[in-house]
Amino acid sequence: MSVEVTKIRTFFMRQFNRYNAEKKTVLKKSKWTNKRHHVRTIWHFIAIRNSCMKK
Repeated sequence: MSVEVTKIRTFFMRQFNRYNAEKKTVLKKSKWTNKRHHVRTIWHFIAIRNSCMKK
């Protein structure tokens, strides 16, 4: 594990936590679009994490 990967990972976890906090407030407004957005964000997150792992 390089330092860069760890930095990126902590950054993403922070982003992810902030996103989850926002999601809870948005959830009340519209569940359907939010669910779709959530899935796309998770895939994006996984894809970036995988590209970090390959290095």
